[in-house]
Amino acid sequence: MLYEAYGLSIDSEIELPLLNISSLLSSDVVFSVDNNLELPSEYKGSDFFTKTTLDSVFYFKKNIGLFFIKKDSIKIKPDCKEFDSDFLRVMLGLPFGYLLMLNSKLTLHASAVNKNNKGIIFMGKRGMG
Repeated sequence: MLYEAYGLSIDSEIELPLLNISSLLSSDVVFSVDNNLELPSEYKGSDFFTKTTLDSVFYFKKNIGLFFIKKDSIKIKPDCKEFDSDFLRVMLGLPFGYLLMLNSKLTLHASAVNKNNKGIIFMGKRGMG
């Protein structure tokens, strides 16, 4: 299925109901399942890790999966039984943020609210609430 997000057309094996379906015929990015992905040896036994290079990112979250992110793809080795809402929340969080970063898109860690037709953005470090 083809989706659109942040100026990118995404071809995904995994259903992404939070993204808009694309009318384009080709994709910029491919999301695929790759059960051959392996944790880097220095992270075996970890519950969570991120390893970055200039052109790729390994991201792992226990009970969710291992993600290998490049400019044009996210390969996923699931560590869960199904692609439920928790999996999709994680995948469209940091892994998708890294994908945007690798595509020279500005990413911010923030939340926003709208009250009385005025928007307020809260920016901060992860976990600040």
